Amino acid sequence: MLIKELVKKLQEQDQNAIVIMSCDGEGNNFSPLSDLESSHYLAESTCNGELSTDITDPLAVVLYPIN
Repeated sequence: MLIKELVKKLQEQDQNAIVIMSCDGEGNNFSPLSDLESSHYLAESTCNGELSTDITDPLAVVLYPIN
């Protein structure tokens, strides 16, 4: 998902709602959003990868849960 797609979806929500992160796609555990940062992302597959120091990898925003 691109930031512009996320922003559009977030603008449709109650702006006073808290942001909760799911630990996985199945919704087995949840945690409030703690912080975010810009980084570079190296995809290892369509569903996971690693943060990268190589500036040629795509720019990404990383969302961190509290737990």
